[in-house]
Amino acid sequence: MRLVGSPEGFEVGCVTDVSATRRPFLQAAQGLLGCTLALVLTLVSASAYGQTCTSSAECDDGLICNGSEICDTNQTCQPGTPPTCGLGNAEPQCNVAECIEPTGCVVTPLIDGFGCLDDDACTAQDICIGGVCVGIEGADTDGDGYCDAEEAQFQCDPNDAAVIPPQANVYSGGRGNSGGEVLLTFRSPSDRDVRLSTNASCTPTGQCNLTTGLCETGKVADPCVANSDCNQPPDTCRIVANYAGVPDLGQMYPQDRRSAFEVTLKVAKLPKVDLTPNFSPVSPGCSRKVDVLLPSSFTRASLRFRIRGTTSGKRRTDRDRIKFAP
Repeated sequence: MRLVGSPEGFEVGCVTDVSATRRPFLQAAQGLLGCTLALVLTLVSASAYGQTCTSSAECDDGLICNGSEICDTNQTCQPGTPPTCGLGNAEPQCNVAECIEPTGCVVTPLIDGFGCLDDDACTAQDICIGGVCVGIEGADTDGDGYCDAEEAQFQCDPNDAAVIPPQANVYSGGRGNSGGEVLLTFRSPSDRDVRLSTNASCTPTGQCNLTTGLCETGKVADPCVANSDCNQPPDTCRIVANYAGVPDLGQMYPQDRRSAFEVTLKVAKLPKVDLTPNFSPVSPGCSRKVDVLLPSSFTRASLRFRIRGTTSGKRRTDRDRIKFAP
C-alpha cells in the first residue's frame, strides 16, 4: 500500500492505492466509517484468500507482517509466509523482536526495570535498562574474578586487578619449604626451584577451573572461561605472593637503613633489576599477582624478597628466594 494525497471527500492520509477489486469497497466505507476503520475492514476482507487473479499484485493485501501473497498456477490468491524477526545482537532477556506495520521487523526494548540475569555472580537485583541487562548492586570493578564485596572484606583494593583476597599458602619461601615464614608466603610457584619448561606457573598451556572460574595453572588466580585464558607467554612465570595481615608490613621504621620491602631479580651475567614496584603496594592480608618475564636465553636467575613487619610485638624480617632455570 502507499499513502497518497486526499481526493475529494477523503481524509488526508487515507490509503487509496489498493487492488482494483477492493477500491470501491474502500471508497464507500471511508465515507461512512472514516479512513482508519475503513482501511482495517478493507484489509480484513482481503484476507479471504482464494479469489481469482492474473498476477500476484492483485493478491497483495498491502501488509508486510503476513508475508507476500502470490497468485498460483491455478490463478488463485494464496497467503504469504510471515517474516521471522530476529534480535540480532540485542540482549534476548531485555528486548523483543516483532513485526509492526508498516515498518516490518523491529527490535523493541522491554520497559526499564524488567527483571533479568546478567550472569555476573557479583551483582544483585539485575534489571533491564535501555535494552541491556545490568546489575544495580555489586560488581567486580577491576575484573580480577573476585567480587568487590569479597575484596572489601579483606580490605583489598577492588580497583587493582593484581590485588586479590588472600590465597592458600603453597610455598612458605623457606629453604626446602621448611615453614616459619609468616610475613610472606606464596600460592604460586609451589616450591623454591622453578624450571620454566615444566613448572605449572610458567606453562604456555594453562588450565582453567570451570567451577571456580579461575586459572589453576599458567596465569594462576586469573579469571577464565577457557583453558586458553590461562596460557602464559614464553619465558614468563606467575608469582602469587601472600602478604601477612600485619598492619606495619613493609613499612619503614626510623632506625631502618634499608627499605622495609625489597624485591630484586638477578639474571646470570646481567645487572640486578629492582622489581619492588611490581609487588607494590603491599596490602596486608591480601595477595598480589605478578608475571615475571625472563630473558629468552637466560641460564639461571634468582628472585629475592626481603620484607619487615611486627608479629607478636617483635620485629621480624623474612628473606625468601625463588630460583629459575630454563
